[in-house]
Amino acid sequence: MIQIPVGDIIYVVGVVVLGIIAVASLDAVTEVADDPPQSIGASDDSTENTKTPDIDYPGDDSTVAPKGYEWRGSGEQGSKEGSYYNPYTKSSLHPDLDHPDPIGPHWDYSGPEGKFRIFPDGKILPK
Repeated sequence: MIQIPVGDIIYVVGVVVLGIIAVASLDAVTEVADDPPQSIGASDDSTENTKTPDIDYPGDDSTVAPKGYEWRGSGEQGSKEGSYYNPYTKSSLHPDLDHPDPIGPHWDYSGPEGKFRIFPDGKILPK
């Protein structure tokens, strides 16, 4: 009588199947790692069709109103309790100049184009 080592066959098949799954998973992780990183704090919405606002960095002094903007809020001008508002463009700017890393100092912009962060180096990223 021939004895077939069924247990050994099941073991080998299981190892092969798990090996294939592990390699496929590693390939998927590698593909994700090769993709460019998303900006910090960006929303999950697609930003490919998002129009970036045409605005310059408002400066490092939150008490100085950006040109065309007026202070609206319950706190002192430039404080965390309010924002600068432009009634013509229907946009607002809120200073967040003491924001810790990894985001760092910036101004929050909200307007018809959406919500963005404006950084001292001129970079504008979706929020």
